[in-house]
Amino acid sequence: MNGVRVPKVLSIKGLWVKSLSTICCVTSGLAGGKEGPMMHLGAIAGGSLPSALSWPSFKSDHERRDLAAAGFGAGIAVAFGAPIGGLLLSVEEGVSFWDLSLMWRSYLCILFAYFMGNLMLSLIEGQPGDFNNPDLLTFGKISSDVTEYELFEIFLFAMVGAIGGMSGALLIRLHVYITMFRKRFVNTKTRKLTESFLVGCMIAAFNLAAVMHIKSCFTWSNETLNDHSRLEPSQLHCPDGQHSDASVLFLQTQQGIIHSMFSTVPVQISSLSVLAILYFIYINLTMGLTISAGLFVPQVVFGSVWGRIFGITLHHIFPNA
Repeated sequence: MNGVRVPKVLSIKGLWVKSLSTICCVTSGLAGGKEGPMMHLGAIAGGSLPSALSWPSFKSDHERRDLAAAGFGAGIAVAFGAPIGGLLLSVEEGVSFWDLSLMWRSYLCILFAYFMGNLMLSLIEGQPGDFNNPDLLTFGKISSDVTEYELFEIFLFAMVGAIGGMSGALLIRLHVYITMFRKRFVNTKTRKLTESFLVGCMIAAFNLAAVMHIKSCFTWSNETLNDHSRLEPSQLHCPDGQHSDASVLFLQTQQGIIHSMFSTVPVQISSLSVLAILYFIYINLTMGLTISAGLFVPQVVFGSVWGRIFGITLHHIFPNA
C-alpha cells in the first residue's frame, strides 16, 4: 500500500494459509490475536481483486494499492465490529498518500464488509437478519452503579497508565533477547515449526496445571449467569452450585477472559495473579513464532487482568470509594 514491492505478499496462497493459521492460533490458546492477520487478509482480498477483473483501469498499481487499503480497513471493521475504527486505522498505519476520494470509497467498502460480517454472524447464531448479536470481539458491559468516580481517582488512573507503560517496556526488552536467541538457534523451517509446536504444548500444560491447582470457587445466581451468557464457568472440583475460578480464567477464549474481567465474577486476587504472570510469559513466547498472530488482543487480556488486580487492591484500601 506504500508502494513497496514485496513478492507474493498479496498472493491467494497467502490468503488461505494465513486464514488457516489464524484460526488455529486463536483456537489453540496461544497468546495471539487476530488484528494483524485480519488486516493482512483484508489487504490480500482487496489487492487480489484486480486479478479477477477484466477491466484495464483496475490493473494499475495505483488502483491495486487503493483496493488493498480498503480491504485493510474492512478486515479491522469485521474483526472488531468497528467500521470507523477500521477507516482510521487504515489512514494511520496503512496508506502513505490519502485523499478524500480514497476515504469515501474505503468507507463504503468497510460498511459493506461490516454488514456482511454481521449477516454471517446472524446466520451462524440461527437468527438470520438479527443484527443484535455481539460482535466477534466484545468487552462486555459495566453496570452504571459502579461507574461513579471521585476526583482523587484521576491519580490512580495515571498510575495504571504508568504501570502499563513499564510492563510494555519490560515486554519489549525481554522480547529483544528472545528474538536474538531465535535468530541464532531457531533459524531453519524445521526448528521454527518445532518451536511453535513446543510452545503450544507448554502453554496447554501450564493452563492445565493452573486449573488443577487453583481451588478457589464462587457462586453465581441464575440471573447473573444469564447476564453473562457468553461465559461458560465449570464446576470442576468445586461443590455443587459453585463454579471454579480457573474455569473463567484458563478455560476461556481471549474474548471470554476480557469479558470476565468486566463482569461481576468474584474471582480471587491469587487466581488473577497467576493468570497475569503466566499470560505475560505467553505473550513473550508467542510473539515471533512462525504463525499468523496479532498482538493487540493478548495485550488487552494482560492489561485487563492486572487492571482487575489493581482495582481489587484499591477496593480493599478504599472500600467506600
